[in-house]
Amino acid sequence: MRRSTAIPLLSFALAASALVSCSRTPPITHWGCSAPREVEAAWRAAADVPELCGQKASCWDEQIAAARALRDRFFGEILAHRVLVQYARVMPMDFPVRDALRGELEKQYGELARRYPKNPAYPYLLGKLERNRKKSRELFERAATLDPDFAGAHEAIVRSLSFRPTDDEKKAARAHVEAFARICPAKTGD
Repeated sequence: MRRSTAIPLLSFALAASALVSCSRTPPITHWGCSAPREVEAAWRAAADVPELCGQKASCWDEQIAAARALRDRFFGEILAHRVLVQYARVMPMDFPVRDALRGELEKQYGELARRYPKNPAYPYLLGKLERNRKKSRELFERAATLDPDFAGAHEAIVRSLSFRPTDDEKKAARAHVEAFARICPAKTGD
C-alpha cells in the first residue's frame, strides 16, 4: 500500500515558491572540479539511492528532503543541486512526486536562468532535467559557451553525444573530452 503523496507535493510547491520568489536568492557560483566533502559524499551516495529506496515512497521522501537541505546549505555549489536533480531523474516513473519534483526544479532553474542569464549553471541543470536529447544537448552547449571552463558542461555534452554518434559528433565529443581533461585533470585518470 502506497502512502499519500499530498503532503510531499505541497511541500515541493511551497519550497519552490519560497526559493524563486525570494529576490535575494543567490546564484550558483561554484561549478568547478571539486566541492565540499559533505557535498561530494552525498553525490557518491546518490548512486545507491535507487537500489536503497526501490518502490518505498517514504525512503524517497527522506532522500529528497535530505537533498533539499544539502542544496539549501550549499546553494552556491552546483554539485549540491545535482544531487536533487539526479533524484528527480532516477525516481520510479510511477511516483507522482517524480513529475512534481521535476516540474518544480524546471520552474526554479528556468526563473533563475532568466534572473542570471550569464550563469552557466542554470542551462546545465535544465539540460539535466530535459527529456529531449537534442534540447538537452543545446542547453549543455549553451552552458559551455557561457563558461568554456565549466567541466561539467563538457562532460554532459560528451554523454549526450554518445548515443549512435555520427562521425562529426564523435569528433565533437573528443574535443569536449579534451576540454574536460584540461580543466579537471585529477578527474580523468591515466
